[in-house]
Amino acid sequence: ALANYLLKQGYTVIVYDPNPKAFAGVERANCFRVATSTELISSANVIFGCTGKDTLSDINLMELIQRPKIFISCSSQNTEFFSLL
Repeated sequence: ALANYLLKQGYTVIVYDPNPKAFAGVERANCFRVATSTELISSANVIFGCTGKDTLSDINLMELIQRPKIFISCSSQNTEFFSLL
């Protein structure tokens, strides 16, 4: 739903999900799928986390981030980017 909304607002959206069926209904212009969360973080300026769990704990984010990024948790527990703290 978030990807669809952003696309309708004219944004370019980069999506990542390890499930190959995820985002099947979002494939269109200005929507690009990446193969890894590392690729997503390297490419995007704003990262929305919608998993409800910290999936970045095995990534050295400080080495990966080369420019300012905005991380937004969309879950009720705010755990997607806990490893950044």
